[in-house]
Amino acid sequence: MTARLPTPGGDSGTWGDVLNTFLAVGHDASGKNIGVREVLTADRTYYVEKTGSDSNDGSIGTPWLTIQHAINFVTSALTIANSCSFVSILVGPGIYDEILSCGPGDGVPTGESGFTLYGSGTSRFNPDPSTISGWTTIIRPTTDLTSPPQYGVISVIGACEWLISGFDIDPSHMPTYHGSAVATYSGADVGVEFCRLGDSTDGVNFDIEQDTTFFTFKDTVYGNATSCIYATNFSKCNVYPITFEGALTFSGPIFDISEGSILDFNPPTGTATGQKFSATGGSTITNSGSLADLPGNSGGTIDATSYYNGAPGIRQKAGAIIASDLLAGTSQVIQDTSGGTTKLYFNNAGTLMSVDLT
Repeated sequence: MTARLPTPGGDSGTWGDVLNTFLAVGHDASGKNIGVREVLTADRTYYVEKTGSDSNDGSIGTPWLTIQHAINFVTSALTIANSCSFVSILVGPGIYDEILSCGPGDGVPTGESGFTLYGSGTSRFNPDPSTISGWTTIIRPTTDLTSPPQYGVISVIGACEWLISGFDIDPSHMPTYHGSAVATYSGADVGVEFCRLGDSTDGVNFDIEQDTTFFTFKDTVYGNATSCIYATNFSKCNVYPITFEGALTFSGPIFDISEGSILDFNPPTGTATGQKFSATGGSTITNSGSLADLPGNSGGTIDATSYYNGAPGIRQKAGAIIASDLLAGTSQVIQDTSGGTTKLYFNNAGTLMSVDLT
């Protein structure tokens, strides 16, 4: 006779009791019992240092050595009972040769999964991260990405909340495939702030897929990539100023949005070579600036099912308004601050049409 594990939602009676017992206890990937989860009702902080050991307890005096060990612990041994409670992992300076996978773990916590990875470039270490000349917590793997869950140097997969803050994420030392820096999948809720992202010529800086909610804040991109942001499968992205450092080259659209995804962003600062953006499959791009504000040396493209709505309200420009100020097929109210006129403009396949509103 061959035994089987209970089927969630499909068993009752004795099998149902077994299932409830199984889910109440932490297990590793093979299903082995690793003990009862600790239920947290207050914030908790763990520590990783280059001088640590994964046999330690992760406290400030006895930190762990590897980031992945810390992630595995907090997602397998803890349950967050209070939605206002968060688990933080503070990672000290140094180069970490790791490819990281973050998620809800083996057995999803019953409460909110509020996890944070802090590197040395974050406000947890420095009152004003914008003044730091170089981040000293560097995630720099020297092996290539393999099959899933290794979608990026840092991958966040599943219905969980992660904030990644203050790291230099550098795929450039992967031997044959410089993959994506950060990848999110399957309903994750992810923020990336105060991070620096290196060369991802075989991937993208931010890979946002499968109904992910994502935001960036004051990140810096210093390496080339296929795209800066690739968002697909009904993902939602809020992008606050990204800085492009140096003369970057993107082989694809700098912002590539598809399959019902939404991108709401402030234009990056800096320069880059590449197509400004692409929106397809019922996607929406909201740009707080103008098309001219976007880095790139070629215009954006948009299919008949998608939408680019430019800057809300009245845009101001000193000087004549020309067709290239608007994406073909879009309209916008623009005020010529040097001439004092305000008009509603429409770019009709390269021909500029207007109605005077002054």
